[in-house]
Amino acid sequence: EKAEPRAAEVQGSGPHPLLDRELLRSMGQSVFATEFATERHWVLSEHMMSGEAIVPGTTYLEMARAAATLHLGRPVTRIRDVTFLVPLLVQENAPRTVHTTVRETGQDEAEFTVASLSPHGGHWTEHVRGTVGVRALDAPPVQDTAALHELCSLETVDVGARQDGHRVMEFGERWTGSLRTVRVGVRAALGRLDMPERYRPECGDHALHPALLDLATGFSGLALRDGAGQQDGPDPAADFFLPVGYDELLVHAPVPATGLSLVRTRPEADNAEVRRADVLICDDDGTTCVEIRGFTAKRVADPRRTVARLRPHTRHHALRWRRATEALEPRDAPGSVLVVSERAGRGSALAAELRARGVHVSEAELTGARSSPGGDVHGVEPTPDGFDGLLDALRERPPEEVVHVAAPADGPCGGPAELADRLDHGVHSVFHLVRRLWERGGVPGRFSVVAPRVARVTGREEATAPVHATLFGLAKVIGMESEGTEVLCVDTDGDTGPGPVCDLLLARRTPTVVALRAGVRHVAELVPVDLRDTPAQDPLPENGVHVITGGLGGLGLATARHLSRTVPGVRLALVNRTGLPPREEWDGVPADDTRLLDRIRAVRELEEHGARVRSYSGDVADPERMAEIVRLVREEQGPISCVLHAAGIAGDGFLFRKDERTFRLTLDPKVLGAAVLDLVTRDDPPACMVLFGSTVSVFGAAGQSDYTAANSYLGHFAEERAARGLRTVTVDWSDWSETGMAFDHGVEEDRGFFRSLTTADALSSFEEVMSHARGNVIVGEVNYARLGRPGAGGLDELLRRAPFVLSPPVRTALAAARGAARREGSPQAPAAGATLFGRQDGAYTDTERALGDIWARELDLTDVNVHDSSFALGVDSLSALRIAQSIQKSLDVRVSMVDLFRFTTVADLAAHLDGEDAQD
Repeated sequence: EKAEPRAAEVQGSGPHPLLDRELLRSMGQSVFATEFATERHWVLSEHMMSGEAIVPGTTYLEMARAAATLHLGRPVTRIRDVTFLVPLLVQENAPRTVHTTVRETGQDEAEFTVASLSPHGGHWTEHVRGTVGVRALDAPPVQDTAALHELCSLETVDVGARQDGHRVMEFGERWTGSLRTVRVGVRAALGRLDMPERYRPECGDHALHPALLDLATGFSGLALRDGAGQQDGPDPAADFFLPVGYDELLVHAPVPATGLSLVRTRPEADNAEVRRADVLICDDDGTTCVEIRGFTAKRVADPRRTVARLRPHTRHHALRWRRATEALEPRDAPGSVLVVSERAGRGSALAAELRARGVHVSEAELTGARSSPGGDVHGVEPTPDGFDGLLDALRERPPEEVVHVAAPADGPCGGPAELADRLDHGVHSVFHLVRRLWERGGVPGRFSVVAPRVARVTGREEATAPVHATLFGLAKVIGMESEGTEVLCVDTDGDTGPGPVCDLLLARRTPTVVALRAGVRHVAELVPVDLRDTPAQDPLPENGVHVITGGLGGLGLATARHLSRTVPGVRLALVNRTGLPPREEWDGVPADDTRLLDRIRAVRELEEHGARVRSYSGDVADPERMAEIVRLVREEQGPISCVLHAAGIAGDGFLFRKDERTFRLTLDPKVLGAAVLDLVTRDDPPACMVLFGSTVSVFGAAGQSDYTAANSYLGHFAEERAARGLRTVTVDWSDWSETGMAFDHGVEEDRGFFRSLTTADALSSFEEVMSHARGNVIVGEVNYARLGRPGAGGLDELLRRAPFVLSPPVRTALAAARGAARREGSPQAPAAGATLFGRQDGAYTDTERALGDIWARELDLTDVNVHDSSFALGVDSLSALRIAQSIQKSLDVRVSMVDLFRFTTVADLAAHLDGEDAQD
């Protein structure tokens, strides 16, 4: 049984039930403030749209009428030129600040606006504007009520029942109980207003009672009949309309608690999308109370999409560079450092500066063959064997720290082959080095990457080298997977010498990514952004094709569905590594091939919504095949207006267990794929290119080194391509909770720094990005609820190692979340220890019990078999990292990822740890 919407009775104590207080009265204007809340205002709690409170448009009219009456000192008699701009949703426990502003424009008139403040401040949205007047009206006309009934005598409709079963709206009693029947005539309909007795006193405070006025104008769909034999017009329970505006309202008297409303539709607006009507409201005696001319409403095809777009949110962020104000904190210099330099890199100058500061330095230059020019300088092939030879040569004095210095790489690569070569000497080289270090006991305590012009920091960079962003992404994960290893990524320019770089290398490292421009330090700052603050982008050409790589994957298909429903006749070219069979074979696909059947059904669904769809198979990293696909798309469908690069392969596995082939398979679709798409469309660039990235690029993720490196490239590539005058945006998505890689791999929702995204919210953000974004966007609400808890499930450590600093709004919100968590009371008592089993004698060591408790806490278990493999219990890369951190915190013992993957049961790991203690 559907719950009755809560109809709160409590109103404010201000000058009007919908106006809490007067903020300002100055020369010719007044501003009134209202704190809209579902628990205070019945206009919200009784007017719900798809589960969200939406302010009725008639509420704004009453607010404007009351505010203007208070400001001008005379009753408002006329409201004209009303335009509704954006509906306002108010969520439960999230009040919205609303300002009603009245500005005088003449002796008897004033303009009004109603605007709301975004939930987290900083952005105002105007919802309605219009003009009010106080000039006296002529005596109200008196209607012949019998004639009105005769005019509308073809049929009587029970609209109350239709309201009760409305598919979009949920109404309270002020709506469901005040208009039960409507009489239908030719292009006219007559409704009987009869408000329940207990609400009638409200009409004394609300001259334009929002519920009554909404009902009086809301049945224009029944006034579309052109003759006695015609069927009813659109069913108001089946279609949903939002108000667009009013030409004029004449207010002779308050809307009556009981009376009649006559709606006459205008034939010039006859279509399925727009209704335009005149409305006359009179009391039981026929005296006219309100006359409405030119009331216009527009059909909403997808109410859920509308709600998603209107819902206030704080899920858009960006990383913005600013000058660092924090002083560097020096530390003790390391005893020995290995400086690995790519060809033509500035490693030698950096090594010389370190030596001048008393550090022993070994140099390794990446070359085509192994060599030993002499002393502490080595030539090294960027291969596993090459780094084996280097580490053998350094066996007598292994490095305490490693610094990788990238080569200059100004501007876009000449082609995929050149990019692949840069990757071999860059990110793949570091991958091989780290693997070899791990095999020899682990990564040193510090690992740094120095690379030239990775990001557009000041905006004055002539060119950038996005390829080096893959190094930064990999380095972030090295610090996560190698417990006790700190990382530093330094983005330099040609005007910065080795001195400032050495200052950073010999200082404590927070944050882990720093840029130097002309010797000045810059840090990235995580800031909330409101895309509506940027000018709207030009719409894409109507005859253009949307090319979607990864088009048959989860995010690709979700985006294609959205486009098919929102862009009439959209042309879609879905590119996937594995394509679809010829269309004539679709009906013969075996029933057990569910994956292929699901994709065929999805394509048919797109076509049912009017999309023109073609599927192409090919590797997005293959320039020849992609050039052929682009040629076919243009020939078969038309010019390409937009490229959505959603192709990708999820990485998995810690670095010490990951092989080179897996690393490349994950890296290439994102990195080489983006470069190839740019190359093959360069002769006729699309109006925009949107790259689907991931929030793993922000922090990195244990077990996701290849995926982090790949997604880190996308954002910097978008900056470099946009600097060439080509609109390019990277969207770093948080995990989608209902489709995509995270969903397919069973990733738990809301575990990370950013909350998971519903498909509806993600697609709403996609619309905002397409309409407004001029730079890269991170899509995901900060998980303040989880961050506010004591311990925060490892997120505190994530913040400590963060490659950025938090902006003041984020810091303030985080502090508020932590304060709220403290105010909730003392923490709950910890759960009792896990129940161990698996040993017949029931005897377990203290270490086993401690490890069992950690396993149970991290995996939400109550019973733990000490002989069960951690993989069987559900341990993945992220939970393994949390377990290692918990062991170090609880037992004061450092456990490496290698140990966790070698000793996979509680019993084996406990025996290993107890054995090490005994040796100590």
